[in-house]
Amino acid sequence: MSANEQYFVVAADGKEYGPADLETLRQWVREGRVVHGTHIKQAGGGVQYAGKMAELVDLFPPRDPHASAPGQAPPLQSLPSSVTLPSEFRVWEFIGRGWDVVKPHWLIFAGMFFILMAIEGVPYLGPLASFIIGGALMVGVWRAILGAIGGRMPDIGMMFQGFDRFGDAFLAQLIRGILIFLGFLCLIVPVIILGIMLHGFDRFGDASLAHLIMGILIFLGVLCLSVPGIILSIMWMFTYPIIAETNLGFWEAMRESARLTEEYRWRLFLLLLASIPVLCLGLLVFCLGVLVAIPVIYAALGLSYRFLQAKKGAPAPGPA
Repeated sequence: MSANEQYFVVAADGKEYGPADLETLRQWVREGRVVHGTHIKQAGGGVQYAGKMAELVDLFPPRDPHASAPGQAPPLQSLPSSVTLPSEFRVWEFIGRGWDVVKPHWLIFAGMFFILMAIEGVPYLGPLASFIIGGALMVGVWRAILGAIGGRMPDIGMMFQGFDRFGDAFLAQLIRGILIFLGFLCLIVPVIILGIMLHGFDRFGDASLAHLIMGILIFLGVLCLSVPGIILSIMWMFTYPIIAETNLGFWEAMRESARLTEEYRWRLFLLLLASIPVLCLGLLVFCLGVLVAIPVIYAALGLSYRFLQAKKGAPAPGPA
């Protein structure tokens, strides 16, 4: 095929960027501006995934990690990032570099999350509005965050650009919410039965000791109750960023998130735990610091998302 062929990058919102010749397109892949699931349109031709193009396939790592040489990790993929990704999953390093991402744009990100909180805070209508449009808004927020990680200037209007994926974002929010709720719910009955069984302990000996034991055991039951929901939450935590930068449907995005987080869920859980003191620090700064702390946490999650993409390959494309 001629090197003079012209190509266009098709964004998730359908906008086309280009034209670019083959060498420029290959350079964009090396820089991480084009990933495996990016849609590429050839001038006068159809649209296909970058990772499936014969002209680019040599620039992407194998989708199957077993394709690497024995005893070696699969090659890392260059992905868009204005900060250097750590070579290993280090919780506090992600948070520190998340601050580096947010710091130049903290006012913009604070404005985004203030708008989200303001919508949810409207009496009666707020929770309903958040339920309906919250997914689309989060897709827009994630585009801004991933753009900032890639070195691009965000603006508040970007949070409203996720409505091109409204259907998938809404379904992702709905289905994830239902399944995670069921995960939390699955052990409620045993905990209730345990509470009923232990309620009769006050008929034996020291009532205070009985209530203490009952409280401890019920607490442990509730703790176990939380585990399935937490696992599912972490498994699907990258659904929105995947929807934001690919054309995958909501279910494919959830599956892709599960693939990316596999073998890293415990470390992602530690990253979420480390976010708690960051939020507390934000509360100490007249509570307004939360509007900066939350973007830092999201940027840290975005960097961990890029890290996992580099380790495991960019989001797998949906059906062609």
